[in-house]
Parts: sequence; C-alpha cells; structure tokens
Amino acid sequence: MCGGSSAQGGDVSSNSITIEQNAQVRGDIVGGEVQSGSGSASLNTLLVSNSTVEGNVYGGRSAQGGDVGSNSITIEQNAQVRGDIVGGEIQSGSGSASQNTLLVNSGTVEGNVYGGRSAQGGDVGSNSITIEQNAQVRGDIVGGEIQSGSGSASQNTLLVNSGTVEGNVYGGRSAQGGDVGSNSITIEQNAQVRGDIVGGEIQSGSGSASQNVVIVSNSKVEGSVCGGRAAGGGDASNNTIAIVGGSQVQGSLTGGEIGSGEASHNTIVVNNGSVHGDICGGRAAAGGSATGNSIILGQQARLSPTISLFGGVVGSEAVTPSGSGNTLFVDDWQGTVERAAGFANLHFVLPAPGTVEADIPMLTVSAAQTNDFNGTTVTAQLPEIITGGRAYLGETFELVHDNSGAIAKANAGSLVSLQQGYSTLYDGVILQDDTSVYIRIDDSRPNPKAGALTEARIGTAALLNQGGDLLAGTVLFTADTAARETRGWAFFATMYGGATDLTTESDITTRGMSLVTGLAHRRESTRTNVLVGAFFEMGFANLSTDRAIENTTISGSGDADYSGGGLFARVGITHGLMRGLYVEASGRVGEASTSWHSANLLDNLDRPAAYDLAMPYCGGHVGLGYALPINEKWAADFFSKYLFLYQDGCDTTINGEKFRFDSVNSARLRCGARVTGRVLPTASVYLGAAWEHEFRGKADATSLSSSIAIPSTSMQGDSAVFELGMRVQPKSVPVQFDCAIEGAAGTRESIGGRVQVMVEF
Repeated sequence: MCGGSSAQGGDVSSNSITIEQNAQVRGDIVGGEVQSGSGSASLNTLLVSNSTVEGNVYGGRSAQGGDVGSNSITIEQNAQVRGDIVGGEIQSGSGSASQNTLLVNSGTVEGNVYGGRSAQGGDVGSNSITIEQNAQVRGDIVGGEIQSGSGSASQNTLLVNSGTVEGNVYGGRSAQGGDVGSNSITIEQNAQVRGDIVGGEIQSGSGSASQNVVIVSNSKVEGSVCGGRAAGGGDASNNTIAIVGGSQVQGSLTGGEIGSGEASHNTIVVNNGSVHGDICGGRAAAGGSATGNSIILGQQARLSPTISLFGGVVGSEAVTPSGSGNTLFVDDWQGTVERAAGFANLHFVLPAPGTVEADIPMLTVSAAQTNDFNGTTVTAQLPEIITGGRAYLGETFELVHDNSGAIAKANAGSLVSLQQGYSTLYDGVILQDDTSVYIRIDDSRPNPKAGALTEARIGTAALLNQGGDLLAGTVLFTADTAARETRGWAFFATMYGGATDLTTESDITTRGMSLVTGLAHRRESTRTNVLVGAFFEMGFANLSTDRAIENTTISGSGDADYSGGGLFARVGITHGLMRGLYVEASGRVGEASTSWHSANLLDNLDRPAAYDLAMPYCGGHVGLGYALPINEKWAADFFSKYLFLYQDGCDTTINGEKFRFDSVNSARLRCGARVTGRVLPTASVYLGAAWEHEFRGKADATSLSSSIAIPSTSMQGDSAVFELGMRVQPKSVPVQFDCAIEGAAGTRESIGGRVQVMVEF
C-alpha cells in the first residue's frame, strides 16, 4: 500500500494513510515512494490502529537520495507490525532522512524501528521515537542509521516508557565515520531493554560520538550502556549516563569508547540504581586519551562487589591517576568494589548523621593493584544541609579502606575546612595510614563570606532612610512654606534621585529614587502656628554589594523597593521670648521588598545564593529647631533631629538552608543649619549643612539549620550632609517649584538631585 509513488524522481509528499478497526495488510505500507532517482517523500502521515501489518511500514522512501524527512508514523491500540518501521529511508545514495516522528503506543513490532535510514551517508538526525504503554519491539531501535559511508546521525531523541525492547537501542549509528553525537535516550517507567544501549556508535572509521545523554530510570537493562563509541578513532567525549530511580543494569557502563582518539570529560551517575558490570569513564585504544571523566556514586547506589571502577583506560591498563583529571565522587554511599583505578581525585561527600552504618568505610577496595592510587588526591565535603546544629563535631569517618596497601600512595593527610551550606565551616584533618584514609571533624565556625547575605538588608535600610530624610527635611520645610500662602490645603510632590555608597566592612551602593506626595495645611493663632499633613511615599533602587574576605571579593546585586504612608506635624512659636522655636514629628509605615543574588557566594554544592524578601517597616522622626531672621532677605534655621527606622525581620530558605534575618533598626541624630535668602522677588536660594551620627544600623542573621550566627553588616558611623537649592514662586500661578543638589560624605557617601512641586488650593 502506497500513499503516493513516482517512477523517476519528483515529489510524493504530504500523503495520509490510516489503517484501523482490525484491518489486515499483507505487504508493506509506504507513505510516499520515489522508485527511481532522487526526490522528496516527506510530510507523510501514517496511522495503524488496532490492526495488523504483515510487512514493513515506511513514512517515506526514495531510491537514490533526496528528502524523506518530517514523516509521522503512529502505531496504537494493540496494532501488530510483522516487519520494520522506518520513518524515512534512502535506499541508495545519500540524502536527508531527518525529523521523522515515530510513536508506538501499545502493540508489537516484530522487526526494527528506525527514525531515519540512509544507505550511503547524508543526514539521519533529529528523529524522534517513542515506545510507550507496554509496547513491545522485538528488534533494535535506532534513531538514525547510516548503513555505508559517513554522515550525520545526531540529535535524535528516543523514549521507551513502560515498554520492552528485545534488541539494542542506538541513538545514532554510522557505518564509517561522521557525527553520531548529541543524541538523547531515556528508558523509564518499568521499561525493559534486553540488549545494549548506545548513545551514538561509529562502527568503523573515525568521527564524533560526543555529547550523548542516556538516562535509565526505574527500568531494567540486561546488556551494557555506552554513551558514545567510535571504533576507528575521533572523539567520544562529554557523554552523560545516569542510572537512577531504582534501575538495574546487568552489564557495564562506559561513558565514551574510542579507537585512537579522545574519550574524555564523560560523566556517569549511579544514584538509587544497581550495576553489575564495570564502570569506566572513558576507554581508548593505545595512543588515545581518557581524561577528565567523572563517576558519581550517589545514595542507595548498589554495585556488585566484583566490579571495578575506572576513571580512564588506555589500551588495556587504567591510566596513571596523577594528572588524569578523572574524579570518583562518593556521595553518602558505602560499598565494596574490586578496583578504583585511574582517578586523580577521590572526592567524598560525607553522609548525613544516621544515614550509613557506623564503623563501615565509605569505599572498600578488595583487589587494588600497586599503582592504582599513585598520586591520587583524597578530598571531602559535607552533605547539603544538616538541620539541628553541629552534628559532626568530634566524629571520624573512614573514607577509603584497602588491605593491599596501595592507598598509601595517595595524597592525604592535611588540615581541611569543609563548608556546610553557606554559613558554616567545619575544621578538621584528613588522616592516612597504610590501609586507610580517614577524616576527623574537630571544630565549627561561621563562614566569613556568608556575611554578604546581610548586605542587601542594609541596602534596603539605606533606601528607606533616603525616603525618611526627604520627609524630615525638604518635605516639612517646603510644605510649611507653601501652606503659608493659602488658607486651605497645599498639595506637594517631592522626588529625589541619586546614589548612596555605604562603606564599613562592606561596600554597599544603592542607585534609585524616592517620592513623597501629599497634602499640608497650616493654622495660625496669636502665639503659634501649626502645620499638619498626610503623605504617600514610595521608592526603588538597584543594589550592588561587595565584601572583601580572604583575598576574595563576594559581589552581589539586586533590587529594593518600598511603599507606604504617614502623617506629619510641626508647631512653631510666633510671639514672645521663644519666637522662632519649633518642634516637629512624623510617622510612617509600609512594606519593603528586597531581592538579591550573588554568583560567587556558593554553598558546598556550588550553588549561588539568592533570595526574595518582603517585610513591613515603620519609622519617623522628632525634631527641635530655631528659625532666626538675619535681615529682611536672609534667615537661618538651626535644627536637631532624631530619625528612626524599624525594618522587620523574616525567615527564608536558600537552597535548603534556613535563615533568620533579624530586624534592622536605624537610629540617627542630625544637627545642622540652613541659610535661606531671597535673591529675586520670586526666587530664594538656600544652603544647608549638618553632621549626622548613626547609632545602630546593623543587620544580623542566623542559620537556623546549623545554629550559627553569620557575620553582620553595619552602617554605623558619622557623615557630613549638605544641600544647595533654589525655590521659585511665580506670582501669576499658585504653584511653587523647588530643586536642589544633596549629598553626604563620611560613612555614608551620596550625591543626588531633588525636585519638588507645591500647589495651593
């Protein structure tokens, strides 16, 4: 049965065939076929549902090259196919048999399943094959195959979900060189593969079998698993194999296998899975290289005690450990193997308390050879997070045990500091004797780098103080001036934008703006005047933080914003001996948010720190001043103000570690003077200067996971504050304008500009 056919080249694309309702087809089914010459047999759609096909099923087929890609084949509802399923096939010559999609959803395929197949080179990549719902394939599954010559069989995607494959599974396969890399194979949900799994294979010649990914999850493989393999040489590097979710592999695991080339930087993970064959990061023939490979043994990995672990094998021998760059990671695992050879590094992630049996080594080697650990470096780290305090103090772990004595040639025996999460360092020593390597934990202390976590809290406090300064300074000053000109209410809007740099043990910079807008009203009596008002405030800023620790700078960046509102009042004495004296106060409440991240503050699993916080705030000020006229045009204002801010604390979790950020309290005393003079009938200028001292301004935090107090950040200190501005009041309109430059020097260094508008009504 053929959807479309051409005798000599041409286009037989976009055909559709449906076989359903217990139908039977005695021969082959072809979506589109070019019988002679080259042509296009693409975009064909085939559906076989609850039926039987005695022959093969082809999405597209071309005799001599062309395009047989982008075809779709679906086998469902317990359909039976006695032959092969091929998404696209080029029978001779080369061409493109790529981007075909095959789905077997229940049912049985007696033959092989090919996403794309080409007789002589070409492109058989980017095909997709899915086997699911307990479907069975009696033969092999191949994402893309080049039967002769070289070409590209890369970027194919294969998924076996709860099905059974009696043969082998190949992401891509080429007879003589080419590219069989970047294929993806996933075996999951109780699937079974009776044969081998190979991400990409070059059967002879050289080429690239790199960057393939094979994942086996909650399934069984009776054969072996190889990430990439090239018989004649080339590159079989950067492949990944993961055996997880309770899976079983009866054979061996090999990250990359090459004839005479490079089998390097492959990664093999066994985590909650069992393996009964040897595990090798990279294997190369004599003259090749197998370096930089990683084998990771995670929790609940189950290895046969008769297997060996090899970082790299060249020829028939494990590579020399020293300088190979191969690493064996033992992550909270206990077990026995015959050999662990060819590793420059043996790295252990210590178990969480109570997760392993006491007095049993993490890695026991039963049949080590003399030079298996010659130059190997043994290191250790703590697990992710331990909730409940300093669980390791005084404990000793046996990392490696080797009765042969080969482990004595490893590099061990030094003081170590192990990091736990972000906040805690555990100091200890790695010890070594003739048959074992141990680690003992002696003390714990705060990680000085973790102090960077508190810096953004100070940056947010600085932004809130910027809004408080605007309220206690300019807003009250200009609102009072505007309210003098009307019997009603004066509307005002004040905006400040600038940058502030706080330099204590850290360098914290905020760049942003604050806005205060509201209404003010002034009432006068024979001896006093009273100013009252209400306001809304908001602000935002970009944060950047730097903290120099141990010849390293921990940098971070983020954002802060706030919004809220409040009330203010000022009472001034207008007659008598105390004329010119005034008192003032304000109160404000709202919510502030902080987001911050750092690319170089890392936990013990090399994860960068980041958090988002939201917390309420409140604050205000009280002030006492004296306004002294100098002459008809000039006046001086002497003041002393106490400004306070409370930013609430909060809890957060960063990559599993729980933190408590304590409240931040700022208490500042500012004493200074402002001189104002009328230089034009409609314009005045003013100059102000003050000294300010921050009494508190400290951000503290504690790791709730380890009960360690992390280093704090403070903005305590003295600063000089200045302002230079002009106020304009046109006679023709009831509006006043005020603009100024403000800045500070000392502990707080800032520069910025301010604009204010007041409307009388």
